[in-house]
This record gives sequence, C-alpha cells and structure tokens, in this order.
Amino acid sequence: MISYIMRMLILALICPGFAYAQPTSEALSTVKRLLEAVRTGEAITVVNLTHPKVHELAGGREKMLSLLTETFRSAKAAGHKLDKVVIGKPSALGRDGEQVFLFVPYIGVSSNKERSTTIEAFYLGISADSGQTWRFVDGSRMDQNNIKLFIPSYSGTPPLPRTKHTIEQN
Repeated sequence: MISYIMRMLILALICPGFAYAQPTSEALSTVKRLLEAVRTGEAITVVNLTHPKVHELAGGREKMLSLLTETFRSAKAAGHKLDKVVIGKPSALGRDGEQVFLFVPYIGVSSNKERSTTIEAFYLGISADSGQTWRFVDGSRMDQNNIKLFIPSYSGTPPLPRTKHTIEQN
C-alpha cells in the first residue's frame, strides 16, 4: 500500500498535467454544450451554463433569459446563423482562491444575407468545485480590467487569449 501511494505521489509531482486532465475535459465538454445551445437558440441552456455574475450584470437570471430568448428570436428572423465554431486548446488552469479557471479559445463564423462575421475570442471557464462543474463567460470583450469582475486576483497568468473581429460584406 505504501508503495502504491509513493508511486501516485511521484506521478503527481512529475506529471502535474495529470491532476488537471479531468477538470479540463469537463470544461471542454461543457463549453461544447454551451456552443451547441447558442447554435440552436436554446436560451435556457445558455443561461444555465453562464456564470452567475453575468446573470447579475444582466439584471437577474430571469431578465437574462428573457433578453436572450428575444435575441435568438430576432437573429433567426433576420436570417442570422452560426456557421461554424472551432474550439482551440484550453489554457493551463489558474487559481483564484477556491475557484479554478481557464480560457478556451475559439474561432466563430456567423452570417446573414448582408455579411459574414469572424470572431477570434475565448470563453473564460470558472469552477467553484475543483473542476467538476463549469460556468462560462464570453471573453470577446474582456480585458485585463474587466476580467477582475470574475477573477478578482487575476494576475495575468495564464495570459488572456487575443481577440479579433472581422466583418466582410457579402
């Protein structure tokens, strides 16, 4: 038994990524569900997978659900659709007190009859239970200052991924 414990301890020391494999895979699974809900316009799923601080900033959970439902309805009526999203490799985990967090970069392409928009951005994933459950914040407009609304002690590590918006007329 002592031999087994020693092997696990050595493995954890020489392979620090091993300890974080499950939280990162859970974060990726959750962000994929979030993106599918955005693609299909499932407002309740998007709200459920969004960080509670975003609910608060939107005026409450019910207000956010109402706004998002109307936004999805309007987008569909205008012929706006999410054409493609490619998820990149998540960052290393960061720690903020009891929370762990990471960045999941993505490239999204959406379009309507008049234009096509490409966005290079990221989701900030935050877990208050060591990576078992994740809630997300879209980082397309996030910077070194407003990230502190969600990660108060953010020091720049891991670094914020870059963001870029490109609009092309059809």
